[in-house]
Amino acid sequence: MFKYPKISVIIPVYNAEKFLRHCLDSIIYQTHENLEIICIDDGSTDNSPQILQEYASKDSRIIIEKQQNQGASVARNRGIELAKGEYLHFVDADDWLNLSLYTDFASVVRGGILDIFVFNAGFYDECDTVDIMPKYSFSVEVWDNWQDVNSELTFEDCNNPFCSGLAVWNKIYRTDFLRNRKLKFLKYNPFEDFLFCLQAFLYAESIKITPAPYYTYNQTNSGSLTKNYTENIFQIFNVINDLEITIEELHMKNAFKYAFFQYKYEQLTALFDKADWKYKKAFYERMKAAVFDGVLDTLNPAICEKLKNFKLLSAMKSRDWLGYQIYLWLNFGKKLKNLKTHLFKG
Repeated sequence: MFKYPKISVIIPVYNAEKFLRHCLDSIIYQTHENLEIICIDDGSTDNSPQILQEYASKDSRIIIEKQQNQGASVARNRGIELAKGEYLHFVDADDWLNLSLYTDFASVVRGGILDIFVFNAGFYDECDTVDIMPKYSFSVEVWDNWQDVNSELTFEDCNNPFCSGLAVWNKIYRTDFLRNRKLKFLKYNPFEDFLFCLQAFLYAESIKITPAPYYTYNQTNSGSLTKNYTENIFQIFNVINDLEITIEELHMKNAFKYAFFQYKYEQLTALFDKADWKYKKAFYERMKAAVFDGVLDTLNPAICEKLKNFKLLSAMKSRDWLGYQIYLWLNFGKKLKNLKTHLFKG
């Protein structure tokens, strides 16, 4: 007889009172009932703790853990430690789920062993004229050998391996898989999702994927698309270094050398555009070193020229930091912030 797996739902909660009820309702009313719902109160100062207590008094599956404000990474790591379910899912406290997510996931697993289940997400912004934006987090088209949700894959089946679906909330993980691989989130690192997801993908021996949008990501309060990074931007180099170590440990360096090369310059050039002016020059110099440090000479130029956005790399190679900023402005319409003020500084 098929046994439905227990799923630990881990929710970091920090000042989420506006959307927290919607989030919790979408979990407690799931058609799959074998859940434990671990809510990590990350030092909330609004009404979130009272809402959690209200729901916990009505649903014994809800577990409340309190911590001083340390961020989502620490809260998620604590959730991994506490989880008793065979599988776990990280949910943001202002997002919500399709009510059939966990039932449909259980049907895909069917008593077997699955390291990662990946599903899609719609995007919500209450300030937008359209509530649920017709935009998904990834396309199954980048996964070779995918035919349907029952296709069993590995990361090597992805033809856009370092740039697709790098969020933790659109995946259900096997708990023992994460623990055996000692996968945790980096503390106080704004890019912890990238590293966690990519390392999990690299280590996974079984991945199943569906294009169905089971998750709604609420970007109402998200400033990630527009915010400027300050000194925390340099932590991306730690992420890249850790990824490189993982790839080498798994003897995948040769298989992913072009994809990882592209990931580095695309990720870094995108962040350079978001860097606060004060840190642009230092970031640019580290970016050039990270991308060019002996790597380009080992790659086939004819293949490199076919890589996505390779012209950004060519522009970087021949320009200093200000010249590269001007190049972006002239070719892509990027606005130079306070250019006249800062032109002769640095």
